[in-house]
Amino acid sequence: ATHPEAPDRISVDLRLVQCAHDEMSRNEPWATDVLEIAEEIELEEEAEAYHSQHLLSWPKYGSAWDKTRYVLNFPFHLAITLTIPSGERWYLVSILVSVCWLAGTSYLLSFFSTRWGDALAIRDAVVGLTVDSIGTSLPNLLAAVAAGKAGRSETAICQAFGSNTFDALVAFGLVQAIKSASQGFAPIQLETAGLERDSVLNLCLLFLYTWFLYFFRFRLTRAFGCTCIFLYAVWLAYELYLVYTK
Repeated sequence: ATHPEAPDRISVDLRLVQCAHDEMSRNEPWATDVLEIAEEIELEEEAEAYHSQHLLSWPKYGSAWDKTRYVLNFPFHLAITLTIPSGERWYLVSILVSVCWLAGTSYLLSFFSTRWGDALAIRDAVVGLTVDSIGTSLPNLLAAVAAGKAGRSETAICQAFGSNTFDALVAFGLVQAIKSASQGFAPIQLETAGLERDSVLNLCLLFLYTWFLYFFRFRLTRAFGCTCIFLYAVWLAYELYLVYTK
């Protein structure tokens, strides 16, 4: 769009420019690639917004894979369309229903993953470290990806801290409080084997995460993402090693 006060200049959302700059390689020219990538990001956002409002529309001009994916996802899209209202007037209802959907799918994931682990003789600790932890964190991952694509890197970064703080202080604490109240407020005995080791390890990972944020100038780049994935892979391999060497 042309800038209203300077017709010879182009008006561009600075958040998209920043996001596009993060996506570029150092070997690419700056100005042209920033504008092209910013336009691509904006087009992707418009396409995603249109798709979210037309989940049941048949992809007439889509590829064979798009049509196959539509058929496979149709039951889920139908359930979402019928249960979650759209529009700004209903945003509170949409949030509450979405939370109910997340709670239900998380419960089903935990239930079936436990049965799956028992059937394949896989330890509960391994199932919890892999299937359960990854599956229950997917909503946070998708929200962070959406925020990153929109150029809201602060939102994506805060989700990592906010979601884990909520899990530790509210999700875990609330469950234990309810369990204690159901038993006459008797103390709850917890398995604390390896608690000191895991606490120190998690504090070290938190320090590294914060340091890498500072190192990458608080920008979500591909290098930052690859670094975090590498740290997670190392942590997971170490935890699995401890499980199978007991």
